[in-house]
Amino acid sequence: MRRIVTLAVVLFPAACGGGAQSSVEATPTPDALPNVVRYAPANLRYRARQHRHVEQEFNGQVTANDQVTTFVLSVDLVADEGGLEATLVLDSIDVTGSANATPQEIEAVRGTRFSGMLGPDGRFAEFTGGDTTQPYLRQVAREFEEFFPRIPADGVAPGRVWSDTTNTEVDASGITLEISSVNQHEALEWTEYAGERALKIHTVTSYTVSGSGQQGGQELELTGAGRRYVDQFLSADGRYLGSIVADTAEVDVLVVAAGILVPVKQHGADTLTVVR
Repeated sequence: MRRIVTLAVVLFPAACGGGAQSSVEATPTPDALPNVVRYAPANLRYRARQHRHVEQEFNGQVTANDQVTTFVLSVDLVADEGGLEATLVLDSIDVTGSANATPQEIEAVRGTRFSGMLGPDGRFAEFTGGDTTQPYLRQVAREFEEFFPRIPADGVAPGRVWSDTTNTEVDASGITLEISSVNQHEALEWTEYAGERALKIHTVTSYTVSGSGQQGGQELELTGAGRRYVDQFLSADGRYLGSIVADTAEVDVLVVAAGILVPVKQHGADTLTVVR
């Protein structure tokens, strides 16, 4: 049953020491705040911490597992005719607890370079990087492809509200999953984050999960749903400053041959900040 717990961790990745000086402008005064914020060239380094707490119930007993992932990511955005040419380098990564990859697989992704063209809405085009035959690297690449906040293509301003939907098929440790999400976004007022004036974007996501496949020689079927609350922060000059995420999901895992239904609950808490 441990592999089912591992699968639950794979289902809902979040968006993964050392310091580097980022190109930070002087904190703008309220009078200098722009009417609209758009993505702009930047060279930044981020530190992330992702915590997953997973509980599963079997034969009346509840088993709990925790996974903590930390990583440092360097991001370089350079102006280009088609948008912003982006280079992302995974400087370091560390996973403790119930990891969904071997130590060798985790070590192999360190130093991986990803690239793509970042559009004005925060979506990547032609996103590539690393050995795509490696399942864990594919998972990491999928997360980094969703790294930047989704905003309207013509920019975002306080009070603006928008929504979008996503339908994604992913391979999670032998299980093919379909994840459907409805995302409700709202740009709130200017606030302080990481020592700077920042526009706060609040997002509520409702999602469903379904899939099937094999793990440990067992045929499994999964169905479930979850909700995610995300606060993301953009500086006045268009730099992404980080995020705070809370996520809760409930999934039923059916072991087909045995006819056993295993309820799984997952709680996630993530933070992303700029390394100064």
